[in-house]
Amino acid sequence: GASGSPATTGSCVGSPVVASKRVVRLSEYQLFNAYASLFGADAAQIITENEDRPSLDEREFPPISGDIGVSERLFGKIDRLAQSAMSYVADNAATLTPCGAAPSDIGCVQDYVLSLAEKAFRHPLGAEERSAITDKLLSRITEAGATPAEALGYGVYGVLSSPSFIYRTELGADPE
Repeated sequence: GASGSPATTGSCVGSPVVASKRVVRLSEYQLFNAYASLFGADAAQIITENEDRPSLDEREFPPISGDIGVSERLFGKIDRLAQSAMSYVADNAATLTPCGAAPSDIGCVQDYVLSLAEKAFRHPLGAEERSAITDKLLSRITEAGATPAEALGYGVYGVLSSPSFIYRTELGADPE
């Protein structure tokens, strides 16, 4: 270039830097925010009311590498939040779902749970994920005698306690 800098030709020179995908557990702060994103701030306040809210000043950061496990304390919190959401959705089905106050149509329940899963998992559901929810979760629950209203609650619990909700995948190349 005129100022002594190298001329650019519009193409990159060198080897591309390719990082592999990374799985990261949601921090507690992200977990609480996810409930607000899924159900709205008012509902999330009720769902999370019995848990200590994480502080912005003392928030944890997911590890760059190494242990991404869930401690017994965190597992308990994730489980309690999923149970609380299960109860909240069951009690407020008329306003949260198109299925009415006492859902009786398993197809409507299935559609709601699949929609919730897509939002909670932060990506479009693949065939395997859809099958896990419809065939392995909801079908088995109803075969065991659960009503569609009960299946709604169990479906919500299943989605919110799933690794696909608790963990997120950061962008990168697929591992070879």
